[in-house]
Amino acid sequence: MSAKINMVKYGKIVGTREEGRDAQKEIIQAIEKVPEGENLILSLNGVKVFSGSFADEAVVTPYHRLINGEYGEKYMILDCDNKEVLGDIEAKLERRKLSMLVIDGVEGWYVIGELKKHLKETLDEVIKNKSVTANDLAEKLGISLTNCNNRLSTLHRMGLVKRERVNNPSGGIFYIYKSLI
Repeated sequence: MSAKINMVKYGKIVGTREEGRDAQKEIIQAIEKVPEGENLILSLNGVKVFSGSFADEAVVTPYHRLINGEYGEKYMILDCDNKEVLGDIEAKLERRKLSMLVIDGVEGWYVIGELKKHLKETLDEVIKNKSVTANDLAEKLGISLTNCNNRLSTLHRMGLVKRERVNNPSGGIFYIYKSLI
C-alpha cells in the first residue's frame, strides 16, 4: 500500500531552499514509515511553480538517500499533471545522474532525469507486464540473459523497479522484478 504526500500543502508556488528543508523533514519521516517494498507518492498536482532550490531539498535529496539504501527497500514516485512543474526537479536529478518515475492521468507514466534508451525499453516491459523474470524478459527482448540481468539490476539500483528474491526449488535463487505502478 502506497503512502502519499500532497505537495500543494506547501503552496501553489514553492521556491525557497528553507521551505524545501521543512518539506524534506516531513518526506523523510514519511519514507521511514513506509513499509519495506512499498512506495511513497509525492503528488505535485495543484502546484504551479516548483523552484530548483525547493526541488533539490524537498525531493531530490531524500530520493538520492532513498535509492542509496539509507531507508531500506522502499520507493518514491512523483504524481504530476503538469509537466512544466517538473523542469527544475528534472534538472536536479540529471545533475546527480538520477531518474524518477512519474505517473499522470494522461500518459500513464514516464521518466524524468537521466535514463538510457535500452533501460527505458526494459522498464517499459516491466511496467507493461507488472512482474517479470530475467529469463522471460531476455527472451521477449531478444537479448542475452546476462544483458537482461544487468539492465534489470541497474533499474532496481536506480529505484525504478522492485526486486523480489525467490528460492528456486531445484536450488539457487532468482529474482522477480516488479513494476512500481
